[in-house]
Amino acid sequence: MKLSDINIKRAKPSDSAYKIFDGGGLYLQVEPTGGKLWRYKYRFEGKERKVHFGKYPDVSLLEARRRHREAREQLAERLHLDTQWIERQLSHKTSERLGESYDRTQFLEDRRQMMQTWADYLYDLKAPKDAVPKDAAKKQTKKQK
Repeated sequence: MKLSDINIKRAKPSDSAYKIFDGGGLYLQVEPTGGKLWRYKYRFEGKERKVHFGKYPDVSLLEARRRHREAREQLAERLHLDTQWIERQLSHKTSERLGESYDRTQFLEDRRQMMQTWADYLYDLKAPKDAVPKDAAKKQTKKQK
């Protein structure tokens, strides 16, 4: 469920900090002191990372979503992935009245391509610096044939 200003204003502090998620890794952390902080949690190179967007109400819900969108786009550019493609992969909503359902086969080829891109990226990270890139090795074998 997406956050609303009403939900944010109703959030009261408790004995320990807790999170209210907005979706896509964006959440509002409610501190025991009453502070409300915007954060974005994501994974990069196998590690969990967080970005802080500021304190509510200094940073509004709309502004936090805008900053979240920009951060996701920057991350996608760094990984060379299309943001619309990522959104399609993460999309689970339908217009059915029976609730949200997900057709896992609908984007199967896109998922395969995304996983291959990710595998190539990880391979490039682990490969020794003097190793021949995979693309160059494929070209050499094609020329030899």
